[in-house]
Amino acid sequence: MVVRGISVGSSRYAKAALTLAVHRRWEDRETRARQGWPDAALRSLEEDIDRVRKVTDVFKHEPSNVLWRLIPRHQTPEASTSAHPAWHWDVFISHADEDKEDFVRPLARALQVRGLWVWFDEFTLTVGDSLRRSIDSGLARSRFGVVVISPHFLDKEWPQKELDGLTAREVDGTKVILPVWHGITAERLRARSPTLADRVAAKSTNGIDYVADKLAQTIMTGHAPTATR
Repeated sequence: MVVRGISVGSSRYAKAALTLAVHRRWEDRETRARQGWPDAALRSLEEDIDRVRKVTDVFKHEPSNVLWRLIPRHQTPEASTSAHPAWHWDVFISHADEDKEDFVRPLARALQVRGLWVWFDEFTLTVGDSLRRSIDSGLARSRFGVVVISPHFLDKEWPQKELDGLTAREVDGTKVILPVWHGITAERLRARSPTLADRVAAKSTNGIDYVADKLAQTIMTGHAPTATR
């Protein structure tokens, strides 16, 4: 399915509206699950969500940050000023470009669907932006940093600099880094970074929705998710 004859602005609005629809359907599914609906009914709702997501993916232009304000979230930037006046995003996603297509981009969208404000280069950077200053702002003004650890991540210098920036924010004991293992084993990670390997992490092998749920749980509540090793 290809959308032709539609302006970039209309495409952005359409994607925002469809993403909002997915978000509301997901909330409806969670409400029904808490009410004890049977698994068959929940699967039907999930299939409906998947259909809307597929239509959403047809629109290739990502909505601007302003359009994401359509999506309800647990806390607005304005409401968070009493806790920390600098927070603007819930989460910064640090990753290697090689992992973007198959995992990181879908994960970023899944986090947005769950009502989070996400610093992700494709959503946040615009033509003419200073890459270094924009990333520094994202690192400093995001409550958490999701670090997608993969062989590509460990082999590239720029993601390591982002990790250094997030690590520096943990010097007072505050949890900032939320690791996600992608295509890497515990043995390989321990050989490269024992400190990263020691952290409880989500794993991409469990699926994007599972990882997004666990990350959203931590970001919204501040409680560490249960993770498998």
